[in-house]
Amino acid sequence: MKTWEQLQSEALERHKDNIGLGMSDSKTKGAKVLGGLINKWLKKGSTCLDVGCGLLPKPYYMEVGCNVVWYGIDPFNMEVKRDFFFKKAMAEDIPYPDEVFDGVCFATTLNHVKYLDKSISEVNRVLQKGGYLFVWTSVGDEKLIQAWKDKGGLWNYLHAWGFSEKDILSLFIFEKIDIIDVRPNEKIYIFKK
Repeated sequence: MKTWEQLQSEALERHKDNIGLGMSDSKTKGAKVLGGLINKWLKKGSTCLDVGCGLLPKPYYMEVGCNVVWYGIDPFNMEVKRDFFFKKAMAEDIPYPDEVFDGVCFATTLNHVKYLDKSISEVNRVLQKGGYLFVWTSVGDEKLIQAWKDKGGLWNYLHAWGFSEKDILSLFIFEKIDIIDVRPNEKIYIFKK
């Protein structure tokens, strides 16, 4: 069985010629909605960390969410020149001090993390009190997700996790982060610490 690192490496190799394509480009309604919600909830000049920002120079939700100062982390670098502050890192070990960001964003990346509990704990650590967490993710049928959990394996070759809506709404309870807004059509969930 392949490790998650091997799967990520293989995925990067398969997708390196399609860096500009995907969920975070300008053709995706969810990216536009997410950027607008970030503008709505975060004051102008606020800081927002994008966990798993990907390889685009500037994902479309960042262009729409232009009121904030963007920071991004991603395990892949590939020498892409980015139009925001970037560090090569994983969600499980965010290289920033405690309570430094006004907002944190998982834009279609929460289901890619290796250790979910550790990633959530790290996000809570770097998010300021009163800060906002934006989660845009795939949500599946509860029975299908439960069947996958019962098997104890990777969701598929690109995604370590699969979530039902119930899962998303309960993920952050132990970190004392409360749900404040849900956009079910786009699968965007907004939490406040």
